[in-house]
Amino acid sequence: MLSNAPTLFPDQDVVQHGKKLMAVPHRHPSRYQQVILDDVQAGVPAICVQATAGSGKTALLEMIATTLTVTPQDKVGFLAYNVHIVKELKKRLPSTFDIRTVNSLGH
Repeated sequence: MLSNAPTLFPDQDVVQHGKKLMAVPHRHPSRYQQVILDDVQAGVPAICVQATAGSGKTALLEMIATTLTVTPQDKVGFLAYNVHIVKELKKRLPSTFDIRTVNSLGH
């Protein structure tokens, strides 16, 4: 969500998907997602999330991206398992985040 970005509907948030701004339904984190969001807000420097397909990992990353205040000088990275996930995340998250595969770190 972009701070101070109004929408016509109170149940919607304005989010940035790549270069586009979009209104999406407001998400309420699960209790597990909330624990991770609390860690992010507390400044935990590295968090590893291991969860099954469809459990809300991508939604969690979007929530984290809206929670963090990131400037171009900051370094925030998300590591994904494969290139397909990286491509999807690059569409859904602001360009200030460095999104890459774990394998790419060795190259």
